[in-house]
Amino acid sequence: MKYVLLIAEFPKGEPTHEALKGWHNFEEKSHELVANLQGVEACSRSVYVCDLGSGLHNFASLLKLAKDCRVRTRTLFFDQKPPFVISE
Repeated sequence: MKYVLLIAEFPKGEPTHEALKGWHNFEEKSHELVANLQGVEACSRSVYVCDLGSGLHNFASLLKLAKDCRVRTRTLFFDQKPPFVISE
């Protein structure tokens, strides 16, 4: 696998104050983190494409941040960079 699509999920249902705080912390800190990482592209404030050719550390850093902020994630692994169709 060469690429990972990481999706951070907004808290489901009626989120608690703690869950919302964790979500906002993740949004803020992930934005700062991605700005300093090579091989990580932010598709939105909660969706990231990580190039594993740049190292597993970048992907692991995002996962650790999500775990620390108690944000649930989903990951998809790809052999090549996933193509996106962007509508306007």
